[in-house]
Amino acid sequence: MSFTRSTHLSRISHQARAFLQTEASSGAALGIAALGALIWANSPWWRTYDSFWMTPLTIVFGQHSFSLVARDWVNEALMTVFFFVAGLEIKREIISGELRDPRRAALPIVAALGGMIVPAAIYFALNAGDPATAHGWAVPMATDVGMSIGFLALVSKRVPSSLRLFLLTLAVADDIGGIVVIAALYARGFNAWSFLLAVALVVLTFVLRKVGIKWFPIYLALGIATWYAAYRSGIHATMAGVAIAFLTPSVALFAWSEFGKAHKKEHALDAGQSNVRYLRQKVRQAKSTVSVVE
Repeated sequence: MSFTRSTHLSRISHQARAFLQTEASSGAALGIAALGALIWANSPWWRTYDSFWMTPLTIVFGQHSFSLVARDWVNEALMTVFFFVAGLEIKREIISGELRDPRRAALPIVAALGGMIVPAAIYFALNAGDPATAHGWAVPMATDVGMSIGFLALVSKRVPSSLRLFLLTLAVADDIGGIVVIAALYARGFNAWSFLLAVALVVLTFVLRKVGIKWFPIYLALGIATWYAAYRSGIHATMAGVAIAFLTPSVALFAWSEFGKAHKKEHALDAGQSNVRYLRQKVRQAKSTVSVVE
């Protein structure tokens, strides 16, 4: 009996891992979370929903600390990571994929402009003349890009890759445009010095990449610093994720042909070193034959 139960649990665990490794699992998780949030927010316990998202979470560095409420950690920090990953995918397609043709790239961008203008126009038409609500016309401009891509993942195998890329580019371009408009019209407490620091950090990242610096920790530190400066400036911090994504190298650091030549040469020169050290070196070189974007 114990053996049968163990086998059954092992099978369930294997199936769960297999499902989580598919793209559809993220869309399913997002759908379940959204449904749960709707039920919770409209239940008799709706006050606990608001209080949960207003829970402060603090990071402490010695004598220094940085605190945001849970809602802002999602909107300002985790969504920056999301925009970074989406930006990487778009850059890859611009360099070597479906968006290499400027005409193809222009189509989802023009569609995104329509997705910004039409909702804003509808809102303004319904609220024109009402001083209490008319100023909110820019709010419906932004697409919920996370929800859009999450549900698209559920049907990813049923839609062509070109359609998925079109919707990804449209959603990200629409969201960036909406964020820029909202930041320009509704931002409070804009800090010019922090904004200039964020721009300077982006430029520094670009320069280091151009001179051939390949040490990952320095780029991680610059990315976090850029995000923090963008957040302190008063603009939407997710813009930092997009900027860093487009600065990420799309060309491999080590050509595969060079890797083969180096392998033959080093195999003769380094025969005396330990196999573990040699294999680790080869793994690092092999990884370098794939671009950072990939």
